[in-house]
Amino acid sequence: MHNGLTGSNFYGIIGYPVSTMFPNTPFNNVDLDLSGDNSSVTVFRITGASNSFDFTGIAGGTDGKHILLLNITSNNFGVVNEDSRSLEENRILTLGSPSESTSGTGAIELIYDGVLERWIILNIRN
Repeated sequence: MHNGLTGSNFYGIIGYPVSTMFPNTPFNNVDLDLSGDNSSVTVFRITGASNSFDFTGIAGGTDGKHILLLNITSNNFGVVNEDSRSLEENRILTLGSPSESTSGTGAIELIYDGVLERWIILNIRN
């Protein structure tokens, strides 16, 4: 029975290069172009980091938007809970801890809650 919802088992994948000059480099209000060219992309392959790095917020969230941030570098990648360096509507909820991170290569899965106006971590894989 069709319920009016659409879905797919296909996830669009695109590279997202970052440049890190020092350990724990913060990236605030990260623009993945979620409402533009990358609106159908789910997986963002993060490349280029030479040091550990953190996302404090992600721009362009819409209710129910699901993304997977795939760190293919050997450097730790983290997301910071409710970080004031990003706009409120771009912030991330880690659901209890000040930050969550991969141990080198890994993935962080998020969904955007339009009522809370926050990205919420669903899963972290190392």
